[in-house]
Amino acid sequence: DDDVSFSVGTQDATEGITALSEVYFTPNNWNAPQEVVVMGVDDSINDGTKEYLVEFGKGICINNPGGCNYHNKDPGKVFMQNLDND
Repeated sequence: DDDVSFSVGTQDATEGITALSEVYFTPNNWNAPQEVVVMGVDDSINDGTKEYLVEFGKGICINNPGGCNYHNKDPGKVFMQNLDND
């Protein structure tokens, strides 16, 4: 019954960025999806489609650092593509 945060960002900020830097789960919203908006970064380089990762940090228990069920849990990565329009 603890609040847990996970950092979120991209592996390559020249290809994509996230609108938020963290997502939070509480005892009231633990089973609800958290929306993570990822925006492709436009450049003037004709470099084709580029793959990159959206990465989440390990869980941090806000009320009980080191003691809750999701402390240090790794939620994984999401593969993305930035399609070139140049």
